[in-house]
Amino acid sequence: MNIEVLRAFHTTAIFANVSKAAAQLGTSQSVLSRKIKALEAELQVDLFHRAGNSIQLTHKGRRFFTTVDNMLGELNQGLDSLRSADTGATGSVMVAAPASLLEAHAKLFQSLNASHPGIQLNLRSVSARDAGQMADADIMISNNLPTDQNLIARKVADEPAVFCASRDYLARHGTPSDPSQLRNHNCLTGGAALKPEADWLWRNANGQEQSVTVSGVITTDSMGVAKRMMLGGAGIACLPLGLVMDSAYDFEILFDGECYRPMSIYLVYPANKYMAQSVRVTIDHTLHYFEQLQARFGEALQARSSRS
Repeated sequence: MNIEVLRAFHTTAIFANVSKAAAQLGTSQSVLSRKIKALEAELQVDLFHRAGNSIQLTHKGRRFFTTVDNMLGELNQGLDSLRSADTGATGSVMVAAPASLLEAHAKLFQSLNASHPGIQLNLRSVSARDAGQMADADIMISNNLPTDQNLIARKVADEPAVFCASRDYLARHGTPSDPSQLRNHNCLTGGAALKPEADWLWRNANGQEQSVTVSGVITTDSMGVAKRMMLGGAGIACLPLGLVMDSAYDFEILFDGECYRPMSIYLVYPANKYMAQSVRVTIDHTLHYFEQLQARFGEALQARSSRS
């Protein structure tokens, strides 16, 4: 029994899938399967229940996983401490998120790079449909809870998506006084499958939720594109506040920001103690970023309203 075999077991247990674990480890399924079978033969216990590529830990396998998880976690922390004693956190971290969240919170990654230049960030956009699974990412930022119960999901923010329009558009088409009037405007709709949204959900200052049927001639799955089209006077967009609150462009947040589309943001990562220091630092930095950002949302709406 050696460390590489234990890492192979640990990774396989986390992914509960031989092919995904093999891809993560950079090896073949056959090599990984032989390592697991050799480990089981050495321990003289069955560690997994097998059903094709999908596997689940046995009762003894779960007990062994806890031991290995603690051991690898301590080993990893010791190695990170030695490597980063003089240079700070180093290593690569893959962060997966829908493109809209990557666009809205680019400052998170800019500040992380400034604070921890030794961390190499790999930012990968995923579709809303795939945002419930980690795939091969170290961390995921998502508006949805993960479908994998082996993942930890921490709500880091309740970010309002606000209704925005350029002053040029409002001068030409009038300013809606409440969200029900959005049905009479050209709305920049979006969707993961590039199909126009039929309805926009919104919530008022009293917490009551309603919806309005909307339509428009432009549909995009990119919040960045929707923002640029909105600023160009093409219509009304519903955008995350983090994407527009620091913008100095000539546009208005409608309804004084008191009517908005509720959006939760979750930070998702594996539920295991074996975690590289670079990943731990990225998680801590992300939590701090969203804690500060949440406090700024109300201030930003008040400041924008006073300028309108």
